[in-house]
Amino acid sequence: MKRLIIILVGILFIYGCKEDESNVVVSTELPPVESPKTSNDVKEVKIPSQYFAKSEEFDRVIGWISETEIMFLEKNMEGSHVYTYDLNSNKKTHHATVEMPINDVIIHPSKSHFTLLMSENSLQAIIGIYEMGGTKVDELTIESSEIVFEWHPSQVELMTVTAFYEDWTFDTFMYSSKTQILELISSSQPFLEWASVNELVGVEWKENDALSGGPLTTISIADGSISKSEESNYIFVDYYEELSLTVQIDQDRELFIYKLSDLKNKTEKIFETPAISNYSQWFIPEIIWTNQESFLTYISPNPGLLDVNQSRLELVEFSFKSENERVEFDEGYVQLICSPNGEYCLKGEGLFTIINLNSREELKWIEYISE
Repeated sequence: MKRLIIILVGILFIYGCKEDESNVVVSTELPPVESPKTSNDVKEVKIPSQYFAKSEEFDRVIGWISETEIMFLEKNMEGSHVYTYDLNSNKKTHHATVEMPINDVIIHPSKSHFTLLMSENSLQAIIGIYEMGGTKVDELTIESSEIVFEWHPSQVELMTVTAFYEDWTFDTFMYSSKTQILELISSSQPFLEWASVNELVGVEWKENDALSGGPLTTISIADGSISKSEESNYIFVDYYEELSLTVQIDQDRELFIYKLSDLKNKTEKIFETPAISNYSQWFIPEIIWTNQESFLTYISPNPGLLDVNQSRLELVEFSFKSENERVEFDEGYVQLICSPNGEYCLKGEGLFTIINLNSREELKWIEYISE
């Protein structure tokens, strides 16, 4: 994850579904909320070790591949190197080395594979797909100055790639590393997300209007047909396992409307929070999934501008089982990348610090050393 999310025209992944009102639970008020979790509620876990990195070689932190393993990049004269570090065993594991620069690394939700997005020049992108451990599964070259990569959340062999060109046009492709077929998708929107094995979704924005949101469009992979939602105020979507999360904007009431949906059991829960913007764009902090029934995010106590409210943003857990539950976290808005079960999070500058959100224990897990 996923990151700080600023809502721009066309830079959204949107999904929606029709409501079954008999299964919808609506939460319309923020306070009162449940007491924050304390260290007495869960078993406290110690973080025993640190990684000592050479400052001239360490590149950046990527994210978690398990509850104790963190992926990161290093680079030297031999190329760029992908490693993981196990906090419990103090073990550093090499996964891949490439000679060309790495622009991004994307870990598949299953944690079984990762993708390297690379380029040697501004006109060509190379996508390398690897198993954890370093076995290269596939490599794909796209003639493009910039790409957006979207991995299918459960089928590691399926992905979409949107290629942008210097004249601001784009093409969107579906690719299967199993068949090695690159197929052009007919879409008026460059940013699509997998809704299922056979469906992709996007938002159809109103021209010159970044604040009103748009209807959802669903593209069938089987026959290319496109359907559109009746509601036209969607601004965000995300998926995790059998869950989906959409956000709609209610401009009259200055509210974000979060809808958490269990796609398997056909149940939904709705949360409403004050809407904040970065002037002409809506600002939605990153969504941090912690398990198959809840997620963390930041909310503002009042509607308005991010510049005014950023220091007052509060970390909150939304769940099917409870109302909004504030997490005991008094640092305002900081970037968080959390482990699969949400217990540990990387935070702060460079993501060098780990915090246990339950016990509040902190550790600077990387220390620089000089040769």
